[in-house]
Parts: sequence; structure tokens; C-alpha cells
Amino acid sequence: MRWIIAGLAVSLLLTTPVMAQEKPWDFTVEAPASVQPPPATAKLKSVALARVFVDMPQGERWATSYSLNGGIQIGRDYLNWESGRSDVAVDQLAPEFSQILSSLGFSAAIGRQLFDTDAKSDLQVGAVITNIGGRLCWACGLTTPGDQARGAVAMSVEWQIYSPLERRVLATIRTRGAYETKESRPGATHILNGAFRENIRRLLNTPEFRDIVLSGAAMTSPASQPLLTPVQFPRPVTVARSIPDATKAVVSVFSNAGMGSGFLISTDGHVLTNQHVVGDSRFVKLKWPDGSEVLGEVIRTDRRRDIALIKASSDKRSPLALRAAEPQVGEAVYAVGTPLDAKFQGSVTKGIVSATRTYDGLPFIQSDTVINSGNSGGPLIDEKGAVIGICVLGLDINGAPAGINLFIPIADALKALALTPAP
Repeated sequence: MRWIIAGLAVSLLLTTPVMAQEKPWDFTVEAPASVQPPPATAKLKSVALARVFVDMPQGERWATSYSLNGGIQIGRDYLNWESGRSDVAVDQLAPEFSQILSSLGFSAAIGRQLFDTDAKSDLQVGAVITNIGGRLCWACGLTTPGDQARGAVAMSVEWQIYSPLERRVLATIRTRGAYETKESRPGATHILNGAFRENIRRLLNTPEFRDIVLSGAAMTSPASQPLLTPVQFPRPVTVARSIPDATKAVVSVFSNAGMGSGFLISTDGHVLTNQHVVGDSRFVKLKWPDGSEVLGEVIRTDRRRDIALIKASSDKRSPLALRAAEPQVGEAVYAVGTPLDAKFQGSVTKGIVSATRTYDGLPFIQSDTVINSGNSGGPLIDEKGAVIGICVLGLDINGAPAGINLFIPIADALKALALTPAP
């Protein structure tokens, strides 16, 4: 017997495999969990099931299998897990996940992949199935075909709750639930799915999940962050400069986390970029448009706002002006950065300000300016070469740009890092 298997390209953080029970088919089926619906007035975060992975070794014994003849059990045997460590087709389970959440008053969305910034949900959920035990009866009835089964399955699941906005796992939650049915159907998928559904219900009852979905308590809030000592940096000149000249202040950033972009904001070498560009690196390499390279030290970060400050030698280069005034919808803007590959450093794309948005209490500038992987951390500048935002997130549909891209307002980025231009 095999559960439906499909491979996904997106990686999921996995824990050490849980050791199988000596007799995983010895379990008690409890009554289905009773889930308390969220308050009718609660502002809920939408949730999508993005990936389901079975973390069980191939060949592991997991179930007993038998038949009935005149009410007498015959042919007792054991089943081995033949699928090994593999993905379960999420398309088969995501609709059920969404239906259960919606029926119980939660906000649900259909998910496709975990850790995908294309997500249309506030939260994505990945499920790692660490243990399965079953008692399956085949041909349990005088007229029941031999390929039909009924019985019970118990399942242990490790849930990972991921925020596409914060680009991190907010919580890891473990549940165990069991399901039993006396209805015979072809195969045993309906019994496995029943056990998975019971784990969904138990997930909805956990305080960690409810805190995240209902109140966001598990997310980093400004009040919970340590206060940063204000840092002053030399105020950049506000003289208008051409777009080609402005690109001279934009760098490529290379770290253990990958490659991105950044830009100079002071004459003494302060560079802004995204936190997800620098990752956990203390030192990063900066490459200027003229080909010169310097080592930069990451001196300050804010994970929730996804912003980082780097200090490096600037060799008296001219920083970009920072614009305090909010951009106007329809205003022409330019994104500068290193999309896709280091050889495309200094690429410029043009668009307009489409809107201003607020997600999870954080302000964003929306623009149709084309960006790609590698643009992260680069500046969004106006026609006078002044920075109004920082590239952070681009949406696409099946790999094609959707024209919906988000940028961190420069004033909010400075505030998050407690940075102020000197008088």
C-alpha cells in the first residue's frame, strides 16, 4: 500500500527522525478533538497547507494486516512502509485542510509550496509526519472485495508554522491523533487521511497555533525587541543626481545566505540591505560597480522589518540621498540592484508607485517596477536619485513577474535600526 507521493522542489526544515514504536499498531483511538472556534470579531491571519512530508525510513514496519472469515480473524500479517522519506501530494490534502479550518471559523487559503514568497496567505503550514501505526482489515465481510480495507490509523505530526513576510518559522508544534472507520473502501488512503484530519483538529486546539493566528503573539513585536542605542550617520547630500550616477552608490552583497543588493547611505561607509540577504553572517563582501571589493561588518539587524546595516570602507564615495516625504501613487520610480546573477550588477528597471500597503502592522510601498532574486536590499529611488524604499519582496505567477512588488519605506527602515542622519 502506498500513499500518493509527489516531489516538491522547495526544502522544508526537518527534525531528527522519531524512533518508531516497538508495536506502532498498539494504540487507543480517542474521541475526535472538539475545536473551539475563534471569536467572531477576531482579526484572523489566513493559513494555507503548503507541504506534507513523511519522515519514515523505507521498510519500517508500521501496521498489522488481516482478514475476517465468519467473524474469525485470519491471515495476520505486517505491512512495511514502502514509500520511504518522501512528499505526500499536497494537492490531495490542502483542500481538506482549508475546509476544516473554514468550517471551524478560521481563515484558510489553498497553499502550494512552503517558503515561497508568492504565498497569498499570511501563514504557511508544513507537516512532517514522524510516525504512523495502523490496524487494517482487508475484505472484512462476506461480500467485501479483497482490495478494500477498514480499520484504524494513529499518526504523529510535527507542524511548522511559517511566515512568508518574516521569512522564518514562527513555531514548531507536535500533535498525535488517531482515526477509526468501519467503512471499507479501496486501499487505505481514506484511513490515513482520517488520521491526518484528526491531527489538523488537534493543531487548531494548541495555544501556540491559536496565539499566532488570532493575536500574532508568537511573532516578534516592536515592544518585545531590545531597545537599540540610536546611531547617527553623516547626512547625505540632497542634491539631485541622475539615475546613472545614482547607480554608483549601489553594491552587490555576498554572504553565507547568498547574494543580494545594498546601497550607501553615508560618507563613512554605512550600507543598508535586507536582513535575509546577510543572514547570520557577521562579515559580508561588498562589490562596487567599478569592480572593487571590500569587507563589510554587519553591525545591526532587525529580522521583523527585514533590514540590516553594514559598515565598510567607502573610499569617499557619494551616498544616496534619503527622501523623507512619502511617495505619491503614480509617481515614477526606479529599482537598482543585482538581479539573478552578479554579472547583472547595476541593473535599473522603471515603474510607478502603485499603492501603499500595511501587512502585519508593517508599512510597504507597492510598485510594478520589475525585480528579481538578487534585487533584495537594493534601493527604490525617485527621478532625482533619492531613496524612497528598499526592495524586499516580489510576487510572480508560475515564474513570471506579476507586477506586484513590495518595498520597505526608507523612513521605516531607519526607524527599525534606530538610525538618524546627523543635523
